[in-house]
Amino acid sequence: MREQWRIAAAAVCAAALAAGGCGKGPAEAALREADEALAAARPELETYVPDEWRSLGRSLSAARARLEQGEYGEALRSARDLLPRIESAVGAARRRKDDMVAAFHELRSSLPPLVRSLLTRVAALAGARRLPRGVNRAMVGSAQRELAAIASDWNEAASGFEAGDVPAALERARSVGARAEELAAALGVAVEGEPVVTNTAAE
Repeated sequence: MREQWRIAAAAVCAAALAAGGCGKGPAEAALREADEALAAARPELETYVPDEWRSLGRSLSAARARLEQGEYGEALRSARDLLPRIESAVGAARRRKDDMVAAFHELRSSLPPLVRSLLTRVAALAGARRLPRGVNRAMVGSAQRELAAIASDWNEAASGFEAGDVPAALERARSVGARAEELAAALGVAVEGEPVVTNTAAE
């Protein structure tokens, strides 16, 4: 994609030089190149840097308006300025994606052990004749249902991530992680490790 932008930039400069940099033809050519570059970058920009995507779209629309008003020099300069902005935005989008991917992988490493500890804890509570102080059967049943929901939502997050919808997958995964930690706190489960031993009392 970067090669396309370099070619586009070269084409804009060549057109400007050929026509003195102020004619309608060079301005139209520059706008076409900018429009094509922005369209090619749209998937990444719209997903990872939506504010910059909208800003670039507004700038392109303003450049078109100048062309329609006969301000060919201004239209040409605006279109020419868009190309490096688009390339910079794509770089920012890719860095943002890398950060999101890293965050998802971190959750993928930390969440399953916590869920396993929760499963162990809930199974122990469900089979216990006496429950710890502050825990009742209704809480155990609720924990079992929440664990099932957590597992289902995590599977959906993982599927979304594999399908390429990184932002939505990360958002869902973070929600799952927060719910798992909340459940762990309620049941006395360490975030990393086996269930915490608590004093028991008759239910």
